[in-house]
Amino acid sequence: RAEYKPSAPLKDGKYDVLVRAKSNVGESQAIWSFYVDTEAPTVSIEAVAPYAPRAPAEGQALRQAQGDGSSKLFVYYKTDDNLSTFLKSITPTLYRADPSTSLGASGTLVKELPVIEQQSKGDNFITVDNSELQMANGELLPDGTYYLKIKVFDMAGNEDTATTKVVLDT
Repeated sequence: RAEYKPSAPLKDGKYDVLVRAKSNVGESQAIWSFYVDTEAPTVSIEAVAPYAPRAPAEGQALRQAQGDGSSKLFVYYKTDDNLSTFLKSITPTLYRADPSTSLGASGTLVKELPVIEQQSKGDNFITVDNSELQMANGELLPDGTYYLKIKVFDMAGNEDTATTKVVLDT
């Protein structure tokens, strides 16, 4: 067992520790690497135009007509992190707008969309199809204003959140 306590906190970055052991049968050594990461990742979401799940608009970048007449909502977002090339998880959730809260606050949770377990930082998107916008009875969510919140975690567990307004208009 060995211990070492630096005299000052370590700065963010990669560190290598050489571990050497001696005994009556010889000597062995190994390098142990670790990262110090105290900085949270960042996430930003592009504005989302009103979405009509039953009638996608022609040529609108955020909607794409499918062969079966349905459509998908594409939400574009960008992430960055000081050390991690990949983010540990991306958690999208949909909230009902609450008139008494600001855009950054959460209203009533409506849907937890599928979690993305690992994704590279940079420009990314989430695809939301009609089945993910259904209530328990199979009906589409009612028209109105919702908030989509995306929470990202880096490999060290640091997190950031971004929220954008989504208007459903069937």
